[in-house]
Amino acid sequence: MNSGRLNLLLFVAVNLAIVLILVFAWQPAWNIGGDGVGYYAYFRSLYFDHNFDFSNEFAAYDQFAGTHLATTLTPIGHVANLFPVGPSIFWSPFLITASFFGEGGANPYHLPGYGPNFQIGLFVATVFFLLLGLFFLYRSLENFFGWRIAFIAATAIWLVSPLVHYVLYEPSMSHVLSFAAISGLLYVYLLRLDNSAKKTIILTCFVGAAALIRWQNIIFIFVPLYYLLFDRYILWPQRLKNLLYLILTLLIVISPQLMMWQHLYGSWLALPQGGSFLQPLHPNFWGTLFSGYHGLFFWHPWLLLSLIGVFAYFKKDKKITILFLLLLAIVIYINSGLSDWMGGRAFGGRRFDGVLFIFAWGLAEIISRLQNARPIWRSLFYILILLGIGWNLTLDMATSRNIISLDRAITLRELFIGQWKMLKEFINKIMQLIIHKLYAK
Repeated sequence: MNSGRLNLLLFVAVNLAIVLILVFAWQPAWNIGGDGVGYYAYFRSLYFDHNFDFSNEFAAYDQFAGTHLATTLTPIGHVANLFPVGPSIFWSPFLITASFFGEGGANPYHLPGYGPNFQIGLFVATVFFLLLGLFFLYRSLENFFGWRIAFIAATAIWLVSPLVHYVLYEPSMSHVLSFAAISGLLYVYLLRLDNSAKKTIILTCFVGAAALIRWQNIIFIFVPLYYLLFDRYILWPQRLKNLLYLILTLLIVISPQLMMWQHLYGSWLALPQGGSFLQPLHPNFWGTLFSGYHGLFFWHPWLLLSLIGVFAYFKKDKKITILFLLLLAIVIYINSGLSDWMGGRAFGGRRFDGVLFIFAWGLAEIISRLQNARPIWRSLFYILILLGIGWNLTLDMATSRNIISLDRAITLRELFIGQWKMLKEFINKIMQLIIHKLYAK
């Protein structure tokens, strides 16, 4: 086995070990709830009830959570589902496997398919897609920066971002799947493929998969369009053919969602959240990025540091940098133009899952530039990354224990106090463990 494969295996093994250690240490209580109820309902209804009538799934959740999902009807009288079908499609191999082991115990909804084994199946699926997304990210960074920088940047980025919460505490959400799909999209874009038609089709498949997972990811169709417009090696007659391939491929890949909308809403296209959900003329840029109400850089300031590296990469490759900055701008604009720009009860800027690849690129560029700096500066920067990981993990633990609220805007003072309480609790547990070991001897 060559050194490249060994480095890749080591990278995957280390990140898997990090996930397992955090799960063992934090012991999160998994439950299919919140948005996950809507994502999961497609699989559960088809597999157990052999239909797409969500009345029993949503009624069970309504009774448990005090919501009113089962009484929300579409214009043609079906129980509405506000969420995309994609997560259920990609989770299904893991959930079907879980079904062979039975429920595994009681569940709060008293319906088949919600037992502990299915929740574990969802977690295993989430970890698989996390590692898949990290694989795409690592290989892309490795090709441009080398394996050591790729290892550090790809490992660090998910640990300093909102993604860590949706791996460990809410695996029934779609964010890890979205990260994997967009990372695959950008990985293929950065590959040098001689066959432009093949590359266009593969890029569009990733866009379609991403859109099935989260509808707003349709904006990443910009990537294959950017490729078709600005790759100088594609002749114009071939560009037009590739555009046709793009349209046909996209329609085929997203057809499950189109058919589901037709079934539920009586229309091939629908906006289940309603027309007021998207408010493009009134974007809240400041709130989306810097507010205490889940602002991306307020909760995850190390991503702002990574953004500096994205701009710095401009001197190396203008074309890639412009694409990345345009994608960031589009994603910021779309998220800030939603009526709930704060993302509901979110852990930080959860809707930026698709552009973590770009922040990792910026982080890699900063590390690359520090290779020729004095060792002290490199060491300080690595310490800074470790502090960022500690910040994010402590913040996640504090929110999971309701020390810091996810339901409202928080101040910097509340944030620091909450993290300090969490840190003291962690230190106390370590000290108690040490004392117990000493007395045991």
